[in-house]
Amino acid sequence: MPQFLIPVLAVVILGVTVGLARPRVPPGVALWTVGALAALVTVISVATLLGLAGSYLLDTNGLGAVVGLCEAVTGHRHVPWWLGTTALAGSVVVVFRMVRAARRRRVAESGHDGRRFELLETSTPIAFAAPGSPGCVVVSRGMLDALDPAERRVLIAHERAHLEGHHHRFLMAADMAVAAMPLFAPLARQVRLATERSADEMAAAAMGGDRGLVARAIAHAALAGGPAPDGGFLGNSVVARVRALSRAPVGAGVGFLTGTGGAVICTAAAILGVVQVARLMALVAHLCG
Repeated sequence: MPQFLIPVLAVVILGVTVGLARPRVPPGVALWTVGALAALVTVISVATLLGLAGSYLLDTNGLGAVVGLCEAVTGHRHVPWWLGTTALAGSVVVVFRMVRAARRRRVAESGHDGRRFELLETSTPIAFAAPGSPGCVVVSRGMLDALDPAERRVLIAHERAHLEGHHHRFLMAADMAVAAMPLFAPLARQVRLATERSADEMAAAAMGGDRGLVARAIAHAALAGGPAPDGGFLGNSVVARVRALSRAPVGAGVGFLTGTGGAVICTAAAILGVVQVARLMALVAHLCG
């Protein structure tokens, strides 16, 4: 097996394992762990594809033997035709998917700059946070009618938490991870759930620690129906969020241990990422030198 494939195989196993895991950890720790991991696995996957594709092109043009690049980048003197053509096709597909995902998210989040709050005159229950300057909480009349005054305050606090926590950046990382490697879909779902759980806990803190109130607001909003966009009050696993709010918060000791574990996971992925990017830079240096 080419050495260049070892880091990406390792990170695929790591990303899928973390995506399928369901540990009970503090939402902030979970968010930063899975969010950072999503960004890292994207970098590693893309660097691997580009490195293999570039080495194959050099090799097929008779340049690989001249510069000794195939051995330096991939650990092999020759990139098999099936691996090289697969990497070339994969690079095109991944770039297309990433551009499309980024464009979709920009379109979904646009049109609200300059406003902090926007009321939609529709009976459909809608609530989401639109990032920008200064960031806008968008709520429909139907959503407000479904909640009592205290639950409306929870709703606003939840959406403001998304904006203050810059959760759209984590969601973009999740989108890019899936675009680069569909196997990372469970990891992306973990990122989306972590953003909602983090916003739930921040809303509970804003309500004086009343986690029951936040759980009721989420449940009542869910019963009202309506779409569930990323960064929205109904986004991602309502049942899991209500269940988490019904339990006592995770203790400081567990938070420290899980935080340490998350740091170890991200450090391992970062090391793999540095290795792949360094090899890709070697390719670029030879091409431009």
